[in-house]
Amino acid sequence: MEIDPRLALSWHSNWPDFIAKICTHFGPLNPTGTAEIELHHLSMQPDSRISEYLVWFNTLASRVSWGDAALRFQFYDGLPERLKDKIVILGKPESLQEMVNVTIHYDALHWEQQAKRRMNHWFDPKTTLPRPSEPPHTPTTNLLPTNRNSATTPHQPKTSRTTPHTPKPYDNVLGLDGKLKPEELEHRHKNKLCLVCSSGNHWANECPTSKRG
Repeated sequence: MEIDPRLALSWHSNWPDFIAKICTHFGPLNPTGTAEIELHHLSMQPDSRISEYLVWFNTLASRVSWGDAALRFQFYDGLPERLKDKIVILGKPESLQEMVNVTIHYDALHWEQQAKRRMNHWFDPKTTLPRPSEPPHTPTTNLLPTNRNSATTPHQPKTSRTTPHTPKPYDNVLGLDGKLKPEELEHRHKNKLCLVCSSGNHWANECPTSKRG
């Protein structure tokens, strides 16, 4: 079914009218107001470059009807502190274009300095070359001769003078308290031996050894 040209809408055959109709029905209700709000909240991240910030700023600035002074103020307000500090030292430029040029210059210097620091870090021998590890400190013995006759003999460490333990005759039957060990006591009771001299001919109360003492 063909459409009568006399009854067809104008935007059917006119591209600008078609775009305007699309924006009217599907675009923001207030494009200028939306752009102004986004421009107010636009800010440059400290670790980003000025080129990305400029793309967004110029896009939003083209949708508003602000003057040069207002745009210059908003451009400066969205910059990170590292760029604001540089601009304040020499004074703020009088126009938006001068402000943009100065900011581009300082941003380029900033990233150039960052690249130089990374290069210095990579090629710094203090950071790239490993430090030789020091051998562990071990105490050395005194190798000085003790007398003229022992010039080549190393000094021998002194040993503690302790008297060797001489086993006593009753160590195998007496405990540290001087009494019979339990196993020895049981052995003498079981075999009816004297508890003093271990003889089997008499009892402990008749032991001549105890009477002698």
